[in-house]
Amino acid sequence: RDDIVRRSAGLPFAMSCLFLSEPPGVPRQLLPTGLQQLLDIADDQDAPEPWPRVHAFNVLRCVFNDSAMALDSSGFHAAGVAAAIRGMAADAWEVRNAAALTFTALVMHVIGYKNAGNKTTNLKPLQQLAASAADLNTHCGNATAAALAAAAATSSSAVIGSSSSSEVKRSWCQKSPTATEFFYRYPQLHAFL
Repeated sequence: RDDIVRRSAGLPFAMSCLFLSEPPGVPRQLLPTGLQQLLDIADDQDAPEPWPRVHAFNVLRCVFNDSAMALDSSGFHAAGVAAAIRGMAADAWEVRNAAALTFTALVMHVIGYKNAGNKTTNLKPLQQLAASAADLNTHCGNATAAALAAAAATSSSAVIGSSSSSEVKRSWCQKSPTATEFFYRYPQLHAFL
């Protein structure tokens, strides 16, 4: 235990450099393979030592926070959230700590945050999502599609017919998704959560 360093020292950054070393303009192969292996290690609850899991969580946290890999790593957000939640139930404190840090890093990417400072509104994404309600039926069920269509209709009529549109605009100025949008983006988390 005397050779363990804080937050895996330079290992997460070394792995990030390896992932970023692939030539630009071609599909990345190392990043998806590496992320899948890191998720497998982080999820290995039968590991005899906690340190491989700790290092895997620390590398995952670093990769998920790296803006240069944000698009390529976004397909692994749901698996990362699931692994982090399972990791927070580990017996070893070190694993719980690393899993909590990884979960925190993913929360901003997966759930977002409320952006109260932005004064503009854009109803278009919600209306586009409601317009594709037929596609949502196959993924989320009829109730979700009906609720989404009703929300889009209510929001557009509220903005048009409102005398105080600044209050309505402020309520729609969010970067955080609704529950419907969240589970549409991350369907594999629906059964998990």
